[in-house]
This record gives sequence, structure tokens and C-alpha cells, in this order.
Amino acid sequence: MAEEKNEISLASAIKVADRVDLQSVRLLDCDCKQKPNCPEGQKTFDIEKTSRFEVGKEKNIIGVFIQFVLNAFGEGVEQKKENSFLNIEATFLLLYSINSVEDLDDMSFRSFAELNGTYNAWPYWREFVQSITSRMELPTLTVPVFRISSSLLKTANNKSETLVKS
Repeated sequence: MAEEKNEISLASAIKVADRVDLQSVRLLDCDCKQKPNCPEGQKTFDIEKTSRFEVGKEKNIIGVFIQFVLNAFGEGVEQKKENSFLNIEATFLLLYSINSVEDLDDMSFRSFAELNGTYNAWPYWREFVQSITSRMELPTLTVPVFRISSSLLKTANNKSETLVKS
């Protein structure tokens, strides 16, 4: 199992992406909390994301784990987790079949997990947030689309504000 902490590379991710097919997307874990009183006025949110990967023993399956954490804040509130009125967390497992792992290294898998894994999990995350906020009787929250930015390519552990432009 490898954790993503190092620089990532689009070229390295492509080496893996050219050899895989997405087999399934599973919600492994989720947690949602809200404070009793939703603040009035403008609300902002922050999304953090982490990723990791595992290559199957037969080396024909790659598991990519993507964890998203959303914290929402009322107007004028310092954006620290303890100040959030809403916290939503979800971990998705994406299983990919791969035809060959020959000439692929940890950098390639890390880059693939960070870029492709996030890109493939993002629509599920967006739907989850929109659906769960409605079920929590909050105004629905629409997470913007995922966009790869140059800052994402510099480091593997980013907040979504650098990933997403609304």
C-alpha cells in the first residue's frame, strides 16, 4: 500500500491510465454532522482530499482510495474545522483492471491515483454531497466540477479550492 505525499506527474499518470479500465466505484465509508442551527447569510465551504492506492497480488487490479472532507462555514467565520456548521466525509474505492504493470513504478501509480482516481470519483462525491445535504434538511450544496490545475500537479495533497474553479 502506498500513500500519496510526493510530487505527481501527468506523464506518469498517463502511463497507467492507458492500461486500465474502471470496474467499480464503491462508497466505503461516510460521516455527516451538522450543528443544530444553520447560520444565516452567505456560506462557504472547503474540501480536502487524500488518495492512496493498492496494486492487487495478481497485479491485474488497482484499488484507488479517495477520501473527501467538506467543511461548511457561515459568513465571516474563520475557516477552521472546529468552526464549521457542517462536516461531510466520504471515502470511495475505485477498482480498475490493468492489463500489465510492467515498467510502472510507485510514482506512476501515485500520479494515477491522484489525478484519474480523483477525476473518476468526483461525480460520485458531488452527487453524495448534494443528496446528503438535502436529506439533512439543509439547502442543497452543489460542489463545482473538478478541474485539474497546475497547483494540483505540484503536490499530491491539495485542498479543492486549488482544484476547483466555480
